[in-house]
Amino acid sequence: MANMRAMLREAMEEGAFGISTGLDYPPGAYASTDELAALTNEAARHGGFYHTHVRYPLGDRFLDPFREAIEIGRRGNGPVHLTHFYHHQTHPGGPEQLLALVDEARQAGHDVTFDSYPYEWASTRLLIQLPQWVQSGGPMALKERLADGATRDRLRAEMTARGAAYTGPAGWADLRLGAFTRPENLRWESGTLADVMRETGSDALDAICDLLLAENLGVAQVTSGPWSETLPHFVRHPVGMVGTDSTFLGEKPSPRTYGSFPRILGQFVRDEQLLSLEEAVRKMTSAPAARLGLHDRGLLRNGYAADLVILDPARVRSNATYDEPRRFPDGIEYVVVNGQLVVDSGRHTGALPGRALRRGQKPQ
Repeated sequence: MANMRAMLREAMEEGAFGISTGLDYPPGAYASTDELAALTNEAARHGGFYHTHVRYPLGDRFLDPFREAIEIGRRGNGPVHLTHFYHHQTHPGGPEQLLALVDEARQAGHDVTFDSYPYEWASTRLLIQLPQWVQSGGPMALKERLADGATRDRLRAEMTARGAAYTGPAGWADLRLGAFTRPENLRWESGTLADVMRETGSDALDAICDLLLAENLGVAQVTSGPWSETLPHFVRHPVGMVGTDSTFLGEKPSPRTYGSFPRILGQFVRDEQLLSLEEAVRKMTSAPAARLGLHDRGLLRNGYAADLVILDPARVRSNATYDEPRRFPDGIEYVVVNGQLVVDSGRHTGALPGRALRRGQKPQ
């Protein structure tokens, strides 16, 4: 712990914004609540915060993962930001219960915020389907276990008991695959796990293990995510911000990768009037800048970086869909980054004026 705190302290002094965890993925998944609280405390002492993809399999798999995140912040005396916070159709309760956790924590004096993306489709690595114990020890140990018949039998029993908890209402037909590299596997690109099972005669466990071994563990997946009927609760909540959780993997990633911001501006602001244009822009710009502690971004102000998006509120809309996720939006004609035009009349100019940012960086 002393070594980790020292490394974190050094990173904070060099400009890190805080500590970020992905508790469904190795190696972060092996960190305990106590450990993360201690590290959050170190980050908070230097002006940072705790940012987290929560531990979704924890407890009731509904409220408990977020209770742990808020508890980490409380024990560590630091702010908490919950990333891709949403309500899934398979959750046992409603969105109000999730949002109540945030509201109650804030009422108790804890600085808790979140972001959400406005699409029904999630995306990550296919490895998310496997429990943590089989991934312990790193990629080489994982590959050895995936090739072992006894290990597959144990995994098969666990997956049977778990059912379709991770794959949504349609089961394995809900899990689209992508990012294949080997020629013999390219036919599976953008197909579903159910397609692979049907053609190969394999069950789900063997299909997953065989594909992961053949592709050096690199297969991506798209599955059902936020429940569309409850998305508005998160989009309009006052401490919620807009994120994409983008994964640019495979021919057909989640449509959130290309469409999150324009969908909010077009559908949720203009068409459905869930929130004002000004509030939506705040959630996309000044609110995340303030969360990060950026001193010269997020607002139109003298001395600030000239980061501008010029859009037509009457035309802006997302064109990204599940079947065609890599479509660019309408109504966003110009983008300026650090004073340079990077999108001109809807086309990228080739300019790359962006740069890495550090906490505490002052306006230039």
